[in-house]
Amino acid sequence: MLFSKILLVVALVLSVVYVNAVPDVCTISSDCSNTKYCSNGYCVSCRSHNDCGLNEFCSSNIYDLNEFGSCKKFDKDGDDCIAYDNTEKANLLTSNSTKCAYMYFNYAYGAAYPAGQLTVDYQGVCVSGKCRMCNYANGGSNTAEGKGSPRTCVFPGKYATVHSSSWSAGKYYEQPIQVWLAIFFCLIVLILAFHVMGFLKST
Repeated sequence: MLFSKILLVVALVLSVVYVNAVPDVCTISSDCSNTKYCSNGYCVSCRSHNDCGLNEFCSSNIYDLNEFGSCKKFDKDGDDCIAYDNTEKANLLTSNSTKCAYMYFNYAYGAAYPAGQLTVDYQGVCVSGKCRMCNYANGGSNTAEGKGSPRTCVFPGKYATVHSSSWSAGKYYEQPIQVWLAIFFCLIVLILAFHVMGFLKST
């Protein structure tokens, strides 16, 4: 009797967890709350990377409804990587530890073992053997519409908002003249302050 009650409680808990985990179904965005989109029949938090934080991406993994349409942190930054081509990345036998990409198992290609069974969820950039979210060398701007701010890529391969990028350490590293201008500006302000203080003391 006690055992059956325990099983009933566990079943109820699991059912609640499952209901909370699976996103709501929808036909159009008005079927969802005012903070979510309707994508592929489900209410989701994001449908573009610009719906997420600066160094996050929107997952397209439709086979995992806990992942699909949710913002995921790009935590491969700085990991060792190899610049695999698309065929190599999609191969199950290629080591995931050196892929600068987030992959998911694509059940639609189950008969193609081992090739073609993995699909890219987000593709990073392998720069100098290190995995980065974007390529700062070619600008790497992302100005699509979304809940988040327009962003641009700065050294060593991270996103910053368009307005804050000029003040980022990576931008100064790329353009050292801005560092010198900032130093000169501070020196000029100090010199002016000392002159003003000296003038006030003499009067």
